[in-house]
Amino acid sequence: MGGFRSGLVALAVLAVSPGGTGAGVDTYAAAPSAVGTVPAPSAGVYTPLAPIRICDTRPNNPSHLSGPSAQCTGKTLGAGSTLTVGVAGTDVAGTGAGFGVPAGATAAVLNVTAVDPAGAGYLTVWPAGAPRPTTSNVNYGPGRTVPNLVQVGLGPQGQVSIYASAPIDTAVDLQGYSDTVATRSGPIAGLYDGLASPARICDTRPNNPSHLSGPSAQCTGKTLGAGSTLTVGVAGTDVAGTGAGFGVPAGATAAVIDVTAIHPGTVTYLEAYPGPSRPTASDLNPAAGSVEANLAVITLSPAGTVELYNSAGPVNVAIDVEGYYLAPPANTITTRVGGPPSGEKATAIALSPFGVATDPAGDVFIEDRTNSVVYQVSPTGTDTVAAGGGGDPFRCPGASDLVGDGCRATAAALDLNGGLAPDGVAVDAHGDLLIADTGDNLVRIVAASSCSSSCPYKLTSMTAGDIYTLAGGGPAGLGDGGPATAATLGAPEAIAVDAQGNLLIADTGDNLVRIVAASSCASSCPYTLTSMTGGDIYTLAGGGPAGLGDGGPATAATLGAPEGIAVDAQGN
Repeated sequence: MGGFRSGLVALAVLAVSPGGTGAGVDTYAAAPSAVGTVPAPSAGVYTPLAPIRICDTRPNNPSHLSGPSAQCTGKTLGAGSTLTVGVAGTDVAGTGAGFGVPAGATAAVLNVTAVDPAGAGYLTVWPAGAPRPTTSNVNYGPGRTVPNLVQVGLGPQGQVSIYASAPIDTAVDLQGYSDTVATRSGPIAGLYDGLASPARICDTRPNNPSHLSGPSAQCTGKTLGAGSTLTVGVAGTDVAGTGAGFGVPAGATAAVIDVTAIHPGTVTYLEAYPGPSRPTASDLNPAAGSVEANLAVITLSPAGTVELYNSAGPVNVAIDVEGYYLAPPANTITTRVGGPPSGEKATAIALSPFGVATDPAGDVFIEDRTNSVVYQVSPTGTDTVAAGGGGDPFRCPGASDLVGDGCRATAAALDLNGGLAPDGVAVDAHGDLLIADTGDNLVRIVAASSCSSSCPYKLTSMTAGDIYTLAGGGPAGLGDGGPATAATLGAPEAIAVDAQGNLLIADTGDNLVRIVAASSCASSCPYTLTSMTGGDIYTLAGGGPAGLGDGGPATAATLGAPEGIAVDAQGN
């Protein structure tokens, strides 16, 4: 397969005649140059979604939105104003599961529509919290409803900002997202493959002016009437009848298509979606008699088809496919932290495993001594993508040190000192991935979700997918009774999490078992400890005088370089 392998690049090209207009395209307002630099979203795996409208600023709520999807109702943009729109981690049903976009997603594909403008202007879309770029995404003129597809990075809180140069209402439809963090739920996604050249797979005009034949002539003569729907085959159908597809193989999860409306009889809108339910979203809003196009990233049905709906008609439509996303095969292996590229079959990887853990979704996490990485094996496919074996602070400007704290886990280093590779791994009740970074004398945590307060183990704040030190790294001395991050560890080789969420550490080099308290207690503390403060570290076993110490307090016993730890059903 040729083409791109690390995300979607979409370019909008405006053809303009010397008089200022092109074929069905008008030029409006002195918008910023479209060649400017927009903050680039992080590379990652793209997950297509069934389109959903997440914002409509019109005051009368014509899209009938509710819950978080009604976040923009009545917020018409004035000239020079900016609107912040939540994309990730917000649920239309209020359940916290998101519009389908998990907290920690790095980018989203949005269809942004300027609705019935009174004058000329432009919209700019960019990650919330970043400086506004000198570019435009949608250029609009009087009375023309204009959409455009935008791939945009998400701000730290999963939001985008929309700037309007002139008064306008806008609607935002969510099509999918990119993520470097394994969500362990939702649709299986893949990387983007661009076709060597775009292929026209549908033209409804009766005289077949595109000269299509075979399966590519599937739409000939099927002009869409008002309220009608057309099913279009995209994947697994070949124009030569050989079964190899238009270049889109069977099993593709989504396709990048260019949809063109040709001389509609009246103002209308078109929706492309996988079916069976029609979404409250639009992909193209052509004016009567115009020829207008828009790029769309559309989830495919299991049969490899899309549904095309026309609101008012009649209208002819042409569809060109530009590329596709293909799900990786089942039982594949993924690097979560550090290391070489992944995405291969799990049985094709040479491993030196020293720690294994599972999460409730059935994912298996393997700590590999050979490559100093943590692999993730999914029962249904790969949820995330490998991103090197980091440790260079220049690759991760947010890192607080050379091991990569504060940056993406896949850009961090494990065993930076080159001594003992990581040995232990665990998953806590929050879904956080915990790692015994043996060679660096640390326990690390990869955040499953972002938090700015009330973080696990009393950490100050975390960003989903980033890595942090949870225990170790302090000055000389064990540090018992103080913050775990101010303590020292001696080449910890195993970790476990008990039912109360406390982290247990086999502190091998110090001949101890340590505990990091998940919460504070003044009495009735686990393991008969006197008291604990959340986030602090204590010795749970070992450190006693000579002799095994059997039958006495665990803290009065002696241990000899413990290398494993586990908790039974009774909490022992």
